[in-house]
Amino acid sequence: MNAGGLVQRALAGDIAETLRRAKAVDVIAAGKAASAMLTAFTVGTDVPLRAMLGVGPRRSSTPTDTALLSGASWCDAGHPLPDEGSVRGARRALEIAGAAGRDDVLVVLLSGGGSSLMALPVEGISLEAKQETARTLMAQSADIYELNTVRKHLSGIKGGRLAAASRGQVLTLAVSDVVGDDLSGIASGPTVTDESTFADALQVVSRRGGADAC
Repeated sequence: MNAGGLVQRALAGDIAETLRRAKAVDVIAAGKAASAMLTAFTVGTDVPLRAMLGVGPRRSSTPTDTALLSGASWCDAGHPLPDEGSVRGARRALEIAGAAGRDDVLVVLLSGGGSSLMALPVEGISLEAKQETARTLMAQSADIYELNTVRKHLSGIKGGRLAAASRGQVLTLAVSDVVGDDLSGIASGPTVTDESTFADALQVVSRRGGADAC
């Protein structure tokens, strides 16, 4: 899979015109392929970019990616469990989304691993509690849909909350790592409406060891 190549291919279509019509364009990339996707996007568009953010796996201290050399911010983050870098990246992503105006476009580039790499515990939940919940569910063999259902209900950015923070148009390009290419499952769908419920999340917890285990 060439995630960067897929981004460049997408930019050759109608997306380019959408970007040109925007008053300002911001771009956020999250996931294992965040670096490649962000670099491909910056190379593939001729539209000036206001804010550029990558949230992905830990990198060397001397990145050579075009995107980072041209002024993008990068947050080293944790996988398969989120860490403080994941939280910093999520907070910055929400800041960028919140600053967008009605005539702006927020581009979100998503790839596998984004659920842990860009993570923000909802108010009242600690990062440690969220880490332990994910660790326990994985140890109990929860599948990706079960895991993401619980993650979304402990999150301040998943399940469409990133898109909800923006007043402008949100454009998502996603490289799928889930069976069936369900957009709500890729990075736990930060720009996609969450159709699961708290009751669904509680059912997952019950099946995978109960509330005491998680």
